Amino acid sequence: MKVIFRLPIVSLSFILALTTATGAQEHKSDHWGYNGVQGPSHWGELSPEFELCRSGHHQSPIDIRNPQQADLPAIEFDYKPSPLHIIDSGHTIMINYAPGSSIRVGDKQYTLKQFHFHRPSEEQINGKSFAMSLHLVHADEQGDLTVVAG
Repeated sequence: MKVIFRLPIVSLSFILALTTATGAQEHKSDHWGYNGVQGPSHWGELSPEFELCRSGHHQSPIDIRNPQQADLPAIEFDYKPSPLHIIDSGHTIMINYAPGSSIRVGDKQYTLKQFHFHRPSEEQINGKSFAMSLHLVHADEQGDLTVVAG
């Protein structure tokens, strides 16, 4: 399940300033990228663990086109303050979040596990690219993930 949620730029600016101010733990890796021979069209060739990038049909990057209206339950956010564990993977800044924050969608609850940034954004809307995106990653008790993107 993927839900699109737009956050104000002020929020992103604050989070980016916070990650810079607190110092990120670095885990550099340059095995994939967004351009050239390491770009999305070659991800499935870079490593056996990336095989789904070649054979799968529902992975990033995606271009959201022709959205359909749907009667979906509202996302209920219940986020709490948390110490942040910041990791610079070389591809993104990822922030692991302490337990206690969650969202509820209908009768299912998902715990916020981490959030991370993609620069440039991995998504397009009607072919339009964006400078950056934010993914808030949640999991239910069975480990099924849901992501709120902005």
